[in-house]
Amino acid sequence: MPETVDFILENYNSATSEKDKYTHIMREAGKYAWPAAREMYRSRETSEGQEYSIDIFDSTAIDASFRLSANIFSHLMPVGTKWFEFKASDYQDNQESAVTEWLSKATSVTQEEMTRSNFMREMFSAIRSMIVFGTGIISVEKDSKTNELSYRSYHTGDIAFLENSKGDIDTVFRDIYYTARQAVQEFDRESLPAEIVKAAENPTEAQNKFKFIHCVYPNSDFTKKKITSKKFKSAFVYEDKRVIVKEGKFDSNPYLVMRFTKAPGELWGRGPVIELLPEIRMLNQMRFDFIESADLANNPPMIAEDDGVIGQPVTEPKGMIYIRAGASIPVPWNTGANLPLTNEVIINQQQIVKDGMLLNIFQTLEDVRNISSATESQIRKQEGLALVGAVVGAVQKDALDPLISRSLDLIPQTKLPDAPKEFDFDIIYQGRLSMAMSTLQADAIVVWLAQWAPYAELGVLENIDMDHASRISALASGVPAEVLTDADAVKQQREQIKQQQQQAMQLQNAEAGSKAVKNLSGKVDESSPLAQI
Repeated sequence: MPETVDFILENYNSATSEKDKYTHIMREAGKYAWPAAREMYRSRETSEGQEYSIDIFDSTAIDASFRLSANIFSHLMPVGTKWFEFKASDYQDNQESAVTEWLSKATSVTQEEMTRSNFMREMFSAIRSMIVFGTGIISVEKDSKTNELSYRSYHTGDIAFLENSKGDIDTVFRDIYYTARQAVQEFDRESLPAEIVKAAENPTEAQNKFKFIHCVYPNSDFTKKKITSKKFKSAFVYEDKRVIVKEGKFDSNPYLVMRFTKAPGELWGRGPVIELLPEIRMLNQMRFDFIESADLANNPPMIAEDDGVIGQPVTEPKGMIYIRAGASIPVPWNTGANLPLTNEVIINQQQIVKDGMLLNIFQTLEDVRNISSATESQIRKQEGLALVGAVVGAVQKDALDPLISRSLDLIPQTKLPDAPKEFDFDIIYQGRLSMAMSTLQADAIVVWLAQWAPYAELGVLENIDMDHASRISALASGVPAEVLTDADAVKQQREQIKQQQQQAMQLQNAEAGSKAVKNLSGKVDESSPLAQI
């Protein structure tokens, strides 16, 4: 990408125009499921702390989006446990103790640094954005002052992006509104326009906001042969004057974008809230009508004869209604509304929204009866979690893989020395959602063994490699890989046991032979092998 302001802004305008197609539907989703984040347009005058839930009469979508975000977070990245580990891609590299020790150390240090940082709060916010708006954005940087990892989630209204030819997001734009005071803190005074520097020096204008655009895009000059070469370039553009105020380079894109699902040909994601908007709108209207009907039933209009009431009727508690002599007594108006039936219909509609938000998948077999064993219970639970496997895979590929890799790259050498050699590695996830997908194979093994165990004497179980099957089952169930005995060590141990058994058998045979000879001759020939034993 040419490093010109005009080209950057042209791509920025193209990306924001593409986002505008989704603005209305994302605003609607935010209105019903995350009111505080419903505004998709940001500006210098945007004020914080406004009340956006005035026209919301049912909070089912708000609660469901929060619960689904919490469930995905806790099942994918459980707090307090090791939910991922690094493993060398090549089998031979995994056999080298120096490599495996470094990978184990890298796993521990990376997770400790992430736990100590603000990762959990920011990642939860990014996941909720993905649930509500279909797209979540998070970044990771190293704080220059504390040398610690710093994570940050972003509102979809501040972000625009473009895909490359393979459908991967490689260019990200972020709108930033800095006050004059913040701008001189973030950028060199020499690179800023005079109007911003002047405003920063004036106490009455120091809080005036100015729009900057941060663009991160692929480096067309990148080459692996050059050590100092970086994959991505960065530019901060002051939009009003169309000037670049700061440039930089990155080994990896600091902005990670994750999309819940994506329709073919679309750029932005679609979350469960967007898919359920018709049901959510209907539920909100039903609750409004129910509240209005209940209020009408509790405080009904009074039916009275014309000029039969003296003055204004007082209908609140302890109020008085004065009527003229001979006039009919005022009676409340009965609308005939069936409030219990209406409430039941609303409850059913709320359940439709909750099920559409996948909450039933994460409930621990709440509605399942007559489960025969703990194994069956576990299998049914895992089958439910596996239904969101596609979402988990997308989150891991789009966000977690590059996020964890970048976090590892940003850890200082004082906490993690360089690797003993160059090698490729994979990230293995151990959260319950990740393992739910892998347990499908382990569950199939359990079911097959249960079916054919009665025919074990026929030798049918020999069709299964029990060692390999047991290791698959152990890993899928969450058993730490480091506690599993190495496969070669198992074979060696079995060989030793076999040799010991053979030696014991030889001794038994020799002892039996010695007794037999004694019984025949009364003594053992001193030159015979038996005498040596």
